[in-house]
Order: sequence, then structure tokens, then C-alpha cells
Amino acid sequence: MASVEVKINFIEQVKESRRKIRDCFKKSHEALQLRESILLSRIDEIEKDYNTKTQEMQELLEALDKSKSFITDTLTSNKLKATHRGIESLLNKQIEELSADTDSSIAFEWNNQFETDIEQLGSIKLNGQTNKPPTRTFPPQVKPVIPNYKAKQLPTAYCCNNSNKKALGELNCPRGIAVHYQTGNIYLADCNNHRIQVFSSNGDYLFMFSEKMNNPVGICITHNKVFVTQYNSHYINKYELEGKLIKSVGRKGNGEAQFYYPCGLDVFDGSARL
Repeated sequence: MASVEVKINFIEQVKESRRKIRDCFKKSHEALQLRESILLSRIDEIEKDYNTKTQEMQELLEALDKSKSFITDTLTSNKLKATHRGIESLLNKQIEELSADTDSSIAFEWNNQFETDIEQLGSIKLNGQTNKPPTRTFPPQVKPVIPNYKAKQLPTAYCCNNSNKKALGELNCPRGIAVHYQTGNIYLADCNNHRIQVFSSNGDYLFMFSEKMNNPVGICITHNKVFVTQYNSHYINKYELEGKLIKSVGRKGNGEAQFYYPCGLDVFDGSARL
């Protein structure tokens, strides 16, 4: 009788063990299914986000393809092309001579890019809608080379990285550049001449201003005011569009409202914040 009870107890223990094992497997399976569901959901989110970013990038590139770019140069010899893919290096590539019979983007052979400014769509039309080859170029020291592209006439100022280039319309180490969206005027930081020179959208010299300038580098325009970083003086100047100094902000240091050789300057999200 005792032997039978032992066997019954053993069988019950085996059944209980099997039940616990089944419960354990069931819980593990449910946990795996939950993790799989979370993972698949996350993958879907990543894929949607990727598709959204891809679409936004495509729209940006299409917009860039319709816009025009102004780029300043400083030092080394580079070949760059403004296309719907942005500013593209053409180093070590064959560049053909200027042609007015074909249609695409505009390429430039020139010195090292320092800063670019993309005009707002439709705010500037360079020399109307003509298809004539460029007779002048902007910025200075830019050789227009448009391989298999329709040429649009581009304006220029005269420049060499040369201390003798001090006359009006001549540039010595041009740095920052900004376009006023209403007038189309081009404001260019003539760094080594310690002044801002202003050109029309056709590249004609208009005027310059130099009050309290010391190697201007970064420049931007917002709310009809011009802001310029003074590299060697460690402050930012605020000007009227015609060049009248409004105020200066900052001094050398690393604290609040202090700068250390300030360079780039831009407007935050279309506001008045820099």
C-alpha cells in the first residue's frame, strides 16, 4: 500500500513539474512575442522616419536645384559645382570649356570655399533670363566653367588675395556673404580690407561701409539689419542696410556675450536671434 502511495505521489510531482515547465515556456513565449511586437513596431517607426527624411531631403534638393548660390573663396585651388546635390567637388575631374547650348547647373573653378549664401527662391534673377555665356563672374577669382550646361550671365567683382587690392570693387580675402532678400543686393565681407562691400544682383559695385571694422568675417541680414563678426576684435557689429553702425556687442573672452575670434554668423530659424 505504501508503495502505491509513493508511486502516486511521484506521478503527481511529475505532473506538477510538467505543468510548471509548460507555464514557464508559455510565459517565455509570450515575452518573446511581446518583444518581437515591440521590435517590429520600432522597425516600422524607423522606416517611416527614414521615408519622411528622404522625402524632405528630396524636396530640399529640388528647391536647391531651383535656387542660386553665391560662394566666396580664400586660399587653395578647388573646383566646385552648384547642383541639385549641393556644392559638389570637381577636383581631379575634366572640366570642359564654357558652353551656352546645353542645360543643367552652373560650375565654378576657383579657390577654397569659405562661406555660402543661398538666396531665397525668386528673390534674385541674375541678368534676367538670358542664356548668354558669362562675361563677368561673382565672386572674384572665379573662372566660369560650365561643362555641358546652359550658361547664365554671372556678375563679378575684381579680386586677388593681394594687399594691393584696396580700390572700391576690389576684394582682399573675401569671407562671409549675404543676400538681402528684398533688394537682391549682395553684402560681402572684404576681410583684409576691413570693410563690407555691397554689390547689386548683377555684380555692379554699389557702396561700402567700414565703421568699426577689424577683419570682418561672418555676415547675415535679418529684419533689414546687417550683423557682422569682427574676427580680430572679438565682437559683433549691427548696421543699417546702408552701413550706419547701430551698436557693437561682445568682447574677448569665454563668458556670456564674449567671443574668441568669432567667424560664422547666421539667423536662428528666421527670427532675430543670432
